[in-house]
Amino acid sequence: MTNLEPPPGLSSVDLESRLIEQELALLFDEPPAGSRKPQQRDRLPPRSLEDPRVIKAVRLIEARADQPLSLDRIAAHANLSPSRFQRRFLEVMGESPGEYLRRTRLDQAAIFLIISQQSVLSIALSVAYASHEAFIRAFHRQFGLVPTQYRQFARQASTPLAPEDEPRVGQVRVASFPSQPVLAMRFYGSYARVEENWQRFAEILEQAGFPLADLQAIGIIQDNPEITPNDLVRYDCA
Repeated sequence: MTNLEPPPGLSSVDLESRLIEQELALLFDEPPAGSRKPQQRDRLPPRSLEDPRVIKAVRLIEARADQPLSLDRIAAHANLSPSRFQRRFLEVMGESPGEYLRRTRLDQAAIFLIISQQSVLSIALSVAYASHEAFIRAFHRQFGLVPTQYRQFARQASTPLAPEDEPRVGQVRVASFPSQPVLAMRFYGSYARVEENWQRFAEILEQAGFPLADLQAIGIIQDNPEITPNDLVRYDCA
């Protein structure tokens, strides 16, 4: 077993306190840079998304994050009438297609506000808002703050990089690969349950006759848990 040594300048007590804070953060329902006006929900999305028509709709919504999308277009993509599709989506996901689209786009905008210096208008256009005013109103409804106010608040509220994680920053690499189809499964819930996600995905692959030893595993992180509540965080096993 390997002992965890504290980095220079950090006592073992301080290191343990920092690790406890990080581990507890995985369990918080209200993320530090999340909405000041949490949405009241009667139902959470499923632990694993398995309804094929809802999957098609979710993939379209997320693949066209920078484009306007109508209910009719999403329903047609899912091969359902608009009314039947809306009922089915709400039943499975716990929110309407419009609410899901708006929430995930605004969460993406929140990430851009924290990590980039892009203007509010540029971010609004990147998540398919045609006007500055419409974006500000929608953002305020979801987060309780206007975008520039949120940028200041979230940068202060976000968890600082732990000293023991600083050496990893230099190991980050950006690489491009040829596009290729992947077999994937969507999960919702805390990233603390990623291991469970992979166990479930492996079971399904084995049942379908795929040789696990010959497959390359790819984990796709969709959300920042400091912005998106744990129960709504998206993770794809592929």
